[in-house]
Amino acid sequence: MGPTYQMTLVEQYELAENVVGFRFSLPDKNFQFIAGQFISLQIPWQQRILKRSYSIASTPVLAQHQGLLEISVALVEGGRASQYLTNMQPGDQLEMAGPYGRLILPEQPPKRIVLVGTGTGIAPYRAMLPELRQLAQQAYQIDVVMGIRTPVHLFYHQEFTELAAEFSNVHYWVCFSREISDQLFVDGEYLHLNDCYNQKKGYVQTLLPELKLNSEETIVFLCGNPAMIDEAATQLQVKEGFSVKQVRREKYVLSTN
Repeated sequence: MGPTYQMTLVEQYELAENVVGFRFSLPDKNFQFIAGQFISLQIPWQQRILKRSYSIASTPVLAQHQGLLEISVALVEGGRASQYLTNMQPGDQLEMAGPYGRLILPEQPPKRIVLVGTGTGIAPYRAMLPELRQLAQQAYQIDVVMGIRTPVHLFYHQEFTELAAEFSNVHYWVCFSREISDQLFVDGEYLHLNDCYNQKKGYVQTLLPELKLNSEETIVFLCGNPAMIDEAATQLQVKEGFSVKQVRREKYVLSTN
């Protein structure tokens, strides 16, 4: 295990139904990571330490310039880690190790970048937003695909819609697995979803064939639900001709232990 850091909770805030955002301050600005990586929280629980991994949802610039780091946490019924975190108060400290992971953008990506995330699996792509904006300016085609159950589970929505609105070569998709709506209540006002992004009823893996991906010029990122990742990766490799290196994966495994 790499070096550990003592983080201090600055605030926690609701992102969506059963999803909470946490902002921590770092002890110094020497903590460096690459957008897409994750950290391991060392959570004290009944005389033992629970280790839980969370993708960093904030940009490296925020850590370097302001000494701050953000994560998003899905609340799990009976989940010890989420229970401990939501009981924390501003000023409380927590030990963290990392960063870890290879879910990062390559230095020279292919022409098309597809970022698929379910639930809090969208978090690492939020950390990539400055890099995605730079790539969009260079005419790369970017697809961000978020999979959630219903509109009340949608978060980081505004930031991705703004990116898609700014660049015609950026497309933002949301797949609702259980319920779809023609409007969403965000920040005190109703937004008509069809004006903001592309929406689809079903799981994210059912959208992939519609994107008409060319395996020779595309890299795909998969983050979140393990079943989605396994099914999507198999689909891409068997039916679309993608190699293992062209499909980068980060599985989120829920634990109540």
